[in-house]
Amino acid sequence: MRWDPQPPPAGSSEDGVSYAATDLTTTLAETFQSTRVIDTESFAPQITAWQPTRPLSLLDLTGTWPLRNGAAAALTAAPRPTCRAWAQAIRATWPSLDGLWVGSTMTGGHNVVLWSPAAGTYPAAPTFSQPLSHPSLMALATVIASEDLHYGIV
Repeated sequence: MRWDPQPPPAGSSEDGVSYAATDLTTTLAETFQSTRVIDTESFAPQITAWQPTRPLSLLDLTGTWPLRNGAAAALTAAPRPTCRAWAQAIRATWPSLDGLWVGSTMTGGHNVVLWSPAAGTYPAAPTFSQPLSHPSLMALATVIASEDLHYGIV
């Protein structure tokens, strides 16, 4: 993925990464970007919300930090190898950083990228978790698919 801090080559690593969006539209756009079809059936996707157990220490890449550090705002949409190189350098410089606050390349909404130091911030149980096929979520996803994303939905 775009902000994975693991150095190449790909394979097992002690560094984990988790991607989360801050709104349902961005969640759906990011998750189903390759097909542009929101698939509520295959693999039984869930919509899950949670609150971290402590405040997160995130580097905000949506502001001027990239510019002040030799890049530009376009960094968040740079090719994946470029973003990974930056993620590796950031992770090496600030090893206790929980992760990044980044803009979605799909919607412009916000994504949270969590690295290994944030592993202990997941609660024992989520605040909310339902299958995407749940009638209420399906209704929301249908509106988002047709009005916001112009994605198909099954």
